Amino acid sequence: MRKRFEGNTIALKDVGKVEGIYEGSKEVRLEGGDTCLVHTFLPREGGIPIEVWGFGQLDYALAKLKGCYVWAEYTGLQRRKTKFGEREVHTVEIEYDDEFAALAPRGPETFEAAS
Repeated sequence: MRKRFEGNTIALKDVGKVEGIYEGSKEVRLEGGDTCLVHTFLPREGGIPIEVWGFGQLDYALAKLKGCYVWAEYTGLQRRKTKFGEREVHTVEIEYDDEFAALAPRGPETFEAAS
């Protein structure tokens, strides 16, 4: 039976890229009372789900991709206009396949790519 290992959340800016079937997000309360989204990806080759700390552009991009196979690549800090004025924000490039997940097995033991 697949079990989630808690505490393995990574920052996309530290690893550069992540890919897998996007399972969804959960809200986590941080020290000091702030909240942050944590996004979960199921690796193609199986194993432990990958949890990634959210940030503005990533949260927005993944909002409608649950169940899709997603490739996310951190593209660095860029100066952008925000609702708080102009500031540097973390950016990400997202590609997705909305047909992959429908064909992929959803069992707990295997996660192989559909051909």
